[in-house]
Amino acid sequence: MIAWTIVQIGVLIWAIRMLWKYYTASGGNKFGLPEPPGPYGLPVVGYIPFIGSKAHLTFVKLAQKYGDIFQVQLGSQKVVVLNSLDVIKEAHIKDASFAGRPSSASIEIFLKETTTNFSLRTGDARWKFLRKISIKALSMFASSRNSRLEAVVDEANEELHAELKALNGQPTDPQQNIFDGVASVSGTIMFGLDFSNKDSLLKPVVSLGQKLSTFLAVGSVLDSLPFGPWIMRHQVKDFSESIRPVVQIVDKHIKEHLVHCKEEDDVRDVADAVALAAKQTPADVKQQLGLTDDQIR
Repeated sequence: MIAWTIVQIGVLIWAIRMLWKYYTASGGNKFGLPEPPGPYGLPVVGYIPFIGSKAHLTFVKLAQKYGDIFQVQLGSQKVVVLNSLDVIKEAHIKDASFAGRPSSASIEIFLKETTTNFSLRTGDARWKFLRKISIKALSMFASSRNSRLEAVVDEANEELHAELKALNGQPTDPQQNIFDGVASVSGTIMFGLDFSNKDSLLKPVVSLGQKLSTFLAVGSVLDSLPFGPWIMRHQVKDFSESIRPVVQIVDKHIKEHLVHCKEEDDVRDVADAVALAAKQTPADVKQQLGLTDDQIR
């Protein structure tokens, strides 16, 4: 009986090793280059159980042991972590090969099953063109005679300072205060609106960032597991429903801006500038890239 149990355990260990080898085969080094150092994980799930709810703190501890560039196994996928500003700048600013986005099953599902124009594409010609339009729109807004950029930032800074000063030195987590300040500045710059918790109609817009972060975080884990993409289909449906009010609000204000902006001196905010940039884009360029004015805006 004991011998049979030992045989069963041996077969189980062998099966787990073979399963692990199968699921990690897709993440192997195709170029024969040395891989970054990193911790060992478990079969099938990799290092996921050890990351915890605060991944950034876990990665800081791992960086202290393995350096600013290390590798962790998330399910069947090997992920390289960049854990310092200098390394991140080197990879994302100086090297254009990192400008795109990695292949993600959850993002592909989202893009296929929704009609929203989320900028979750990779660094292809369309993405590069839309980035160019965005930079042009921001420049147009900043140089417009109607721009209140500096005043808006100063107002948000003063309000944040007043809120923190009112605490009289008591310990606090300023995350929500900072988020409200950034949302207020962003809303004013984009649409001339105050995207803060003070306006109940705009609360869906304010909460979108947190929802998107959660969706991407869950997707990055589930995408690496055998049945993760199937589970993510339900997450995609819930996320799509949650952003519907945001899409309606944004569409409403974009349509209002289309009527106003005729030339660069009319630009009041970024929405005006993007609408004008879409009008100024030659029809043949739009056709070549497969873009409409609505997609540009």
